[in-house]
Amino acid sequence: LRMRKIMIFLLPLIFITSVTGHGAMVKPSNWFDEGGQVGMKGGRQCDAEVDFGENSLFEYLDFETGKLVKTKFYIRKGSSCMWHNNQTFTPHPPTLDPSLRTYQDYVIPNTNKTVDYTARYPWRSPGSAKIVSPCGVGGGNPAGCPIGAKTTDCLGGGYSYGPKAEVLKLNNSVTSNWSIGGVAEVAWGLLANHGGGYSYRLCKVEDLDSLDTVSEECFQQMPLEFVGETQWIQYGDDIANRTEIKANRTTTGTFPAGSQWTKLPVPACLDPHKYGGGFFSPNSSCSYGTQFPEPAPGLHGYGSRYLAPGKTDFTWSIVDLVRVPEDIQPGYYVLSFRWDCEQTPQVWNTCANLQLVLTSNAGA
Repeated sequence: LRMRKIMIFLLPLIFITSVTGHGAMVKPSNWFDEGGQVGMKGGRQCDAEVDFGENSLFEYLDFETGKLVKTKFYIRKGSSCMWHNNQTFTPHPPTLDPSLRTYQDYVIPNTNKTVDYTARYPWRSPGSAKIVSPCGVGGGNPAGCPIGAKTTDCLGGGYSYGPKAEVLKLNNSVTSNWSIGGVAEVAWGLLANHGGGYSYRLCKVEDLDSLDTVSEECFQQMPLEFVGETQWIQYGDDIANRTEIKANRTTTGTFPAGSQWTKLPVPACLDPHKYGGGFFSPNSSCSYGTQFPEPAPGLHGYGSRYLAPGKTDFTWSIVDLVRVPEDIQPGYYVLSFRWDCEQTPQVWNTCANLQLVLTSNAGA
């Protein structure tokens, strides 16, 4: 009976896992950002997209009435923020230092009991949750939602049976130059704050016409090291409009062993009534507090809310520096961004084309 009550209270968290469009790498330009036209423009982190057939209306379950609510907002299936791996779990208990958690245990209403519902979610053992594609699967559900379902739409957003990003034939994707042994700037933006943390990885390819050869195993051979103990929140594409904050990084309990990961620095909201990190709140103020202390004034929230799913409150990107290995060969590489979530059993991915050169004059 106790377990049944727990599952009833956790039901809203299950449906949160498919909120429309969540996060993507924005620097260097990802595969979907043709000609680099979107980049780090404020509030447009999900605007890069590929033409991917018909879009569908976003629906969500109102947990007070139990009714399905249809909205006027569309799920943009080809959006750069729709490439992920859904319903993926770690193979063992948590290895993450508890101080790096981004979502607190769930408190069962009218009790003092808690449930560690994220114990097997990706961020609790960074890098260990298996994924189908290192560059993301369209809609996140390659085997159906739920598995085997005939419909392609998923409650709360997302969709089923989408392709792996690496098999698409994309035109006008940008190829950025990085210097071997140098330092490069990377950035990503998010629409829905599922907490967790992220890593950047490289995989060498023969040429940029054979991207379907990349694999998670290849990227695991070359995780990149972050540079320094600071990072930045940049508003829009103006480099002068940055806020420097402390970065929380770890190499302990990560996979591959010793790979470096960075905690998502912006806390979601405490949300005792509807359990969504702020998604079910009428505004972005985090009235009940935040999951952990904000790194700077005003940096908090879920990013998207049920009143306007797909419309973001976040007009900034998270900027880091990474070190390019000095002992690798010049040539073409793919950069994979991997965001392991804590609130949801999801891993979000985006990829970008790189040419690594020996000259120290190459720009990021």
